[in-house]
Amino acid sequence: MIDRRRSALASKLFGSGVVAQACGFLATAFAASRTSPGDFALFAAVTAATAVLGSVNSLAAESRVPVVGRRSAESLNRAGFTAVVVFSAVCALIGGVGAAQGQRWGHVALLTAWCSAGLGLQHLLVGIVLRTQQQELLARNRLVQGISNALLIVALVLAGMPGFYALSVAWGLSMTLADAVLLPRVTGWAPAFVPARRADVVELLDEVRWQPLSNLLSDGVGQIPLLALPALGAPTVSGAWAAANRFLTPIVNMAQITMQPIYYGQAAAHLRERDPEGYERHRRVWSRRLACAAIPVLAGCYVALEWLVPLLGPEWSVSSLAIVPACIVFPMALSWLPISQTLILSGHLRTQFVWTAVQFVLSVIPFALAATGHVSALQALIVWSLVSSGGMLAHRFLQRRPPVLRAAADPADG
Repeated sequence: MIDRRRSALASKLFGSGVVAQACGFLATAFAASRTSPGDFALFAAVTAATAVLGSVNSLAAESRVPVVGRRSAESLNRAGFTAVVVFSAVCALIGGVGAAQGQRWGHVALLTAWCSAGLGLQHLLVGIVLRTQQQELLARNRLVQGISNALLIVALVLAGMPGFYALSVAWGLSMTLADAVLLPRVTGWAPAFVPARRADVVELLDEVRWQPLSNLLSDGVGQIPLLALPALGAPTVSGAWAAANRFLTPIVNMAQITMQPIYYGQAAAHLRERDPEGYERHRRVWSRRLACAAIPVLAGCYVALEWLVPLLGPEWSVSSLAIVPACIVFPMALSWLPISQTLILSGHLRTQFVWTAVQFVLSVIPFALAATGHVSALQALIVWSLVSSGGMLAHRFLQRRPPVLRAAADPADG
């Protein structure tokens, strides 16, 4: 019965992921034929900034909600929800000042504030979904976000909105709609979405410790090229990498949104039940499966950037510049992202933080060298891809550490 349920759940998540990512891919191709790599580079800056801020604005509350008692879970979620509101408001204030001065970065910050608020709320909702083993709700969430994003991109581009704004506004609206669909389905958790008390914040910080900073640095590693390349004054390489991300990330995302809820839901259940042997078997099986799934992605990266993306127009021939770094980092990312929070889930927060800090420093170095003229922007991107992939491989070895088991939760605590 359990295996059949998991199979049905995987089918739902995979099917919804395929539809959502296919819609996004087609809409992106449509937008690319009517915009420029520069528009995608600016949009990539919004998505990169959103990913970085969205990784920390909930203070990692969603990572502990699935594994603690019910009262603690509500307390942690309140603190995370309050943090999302505060971080997003500060970002909006900064963006408003910049926009009033006519600065383009002000508009980027305003869009980031909106999108990061939606992403932070989504993280909290998903944490509750995983705790309550309602992963099938995520299929509807993905469908709404993917389909609405595609329709909004087409509508806004046809309406004459500049490409950067059309892509960004469509993304923000689709995320808001997806959250609106998921929120009513998470019943019985209204007390977890009110302003936090001081005790809630203290409990959250005691639970997550260094994890918010670890999340910030970890997401920063992945987003550094999208933020650094435009700043280095390398529009060609920046546009190529933005195109690679826009067309290849859906493949990685499809694997992540399909497999991550299943992996984490069952892994958290093993830890709540204090079953380290079951947890370790579960981890090993998924690690092997994902390693095998990464193999065909390598060929897909080459074909997409060498032949398919350039078909959108002569200005997109720059995508071939990103072939080497893309073939290095995207296959590894597909095999790692669905299980990337394993050390956090298993209680090794200090190990996760040390790994992340080292990875961040190593990832910054290539672009620092490019800024000082010692290497080109493209060389910096290739070195970054090697560092990023090597770090993900090292993380998979660290995941073998036995979990740190908490005291058994009171059954009455949920």
